[in-house]
Amino acid sequence: MPTGHFDHINLVVEILMKIQPKSVLDIGIGYGKYGMLAREYLDYAHFKKREVIIDGIEGFGEYIQAGQRFYYDHIFVGDARTILPTLSQYDMILLLDTVEHFNLEDGLQILRNCQSLAKYVLIATPLDIGIQGAVYGNEFERHWFQWKKKDLFPFAPIVFFNNAETLIALTGSRCVEIKKEIAFLHFKNFFKSNFTQAYSWLKNIKNGLA
Repeated sequence: MPTGHFDHINLVVEILMKIQPKSVLDIGIGYGKYGMLAREYLDYAHFKKREVIIDGIEGFGEYIQAGQRFYYDHIFVGDARTILPTLSQYDMILLLDTVEHFNLEDGLQILRNCQSLAKYVLIATPLDIGIQGAVYGNEFERHWFQWKKKDLFPFAPIVFFNNAETLIALTGSRCVEIKKEIAFLHFKNFFKSNFTQAYSWLKNIKNGLA
């Protein structure tokens, strides 16, 4: 379907904010929510002047409406397998709820193409893809392959993020550092929420030493 699981949206935005890409390619845009989020958080003054390139690939043209056309600079309509080799470099490529729609051989080739085109590639695919056919008459909606961590190991450097519903991976030169930074931020927020008094005390000590 032209949507995906919602429970990793925050993590995707956190990763985008850590990397701060100036050019993004979103493969399989569907509703276009990640293009919208990227535009909002990476290019929030876009109504004055756009400073971030956000492109997308969508195999099913009927999904593309006014909303997607506004948030994306350019949408390539067609099969990602044939479009990717024609594109230039991006800072970041998003493959979110996309790779399960390809068999293993085609998916690996897409990942190789993405890694050659982008500094970072963010991948998200369901831990259980179930059985899905051509929803809305869209053959690209079929689920073909259940991806596991081991299938992504060849694309090192790569890190994986814990999630109950989704296999999430990030490739790129600073992926290990980015994962550590996000983990520390999550711990800090947990500590702040659950140990408010202790957090305030430690913060006051830190400010007093600065």
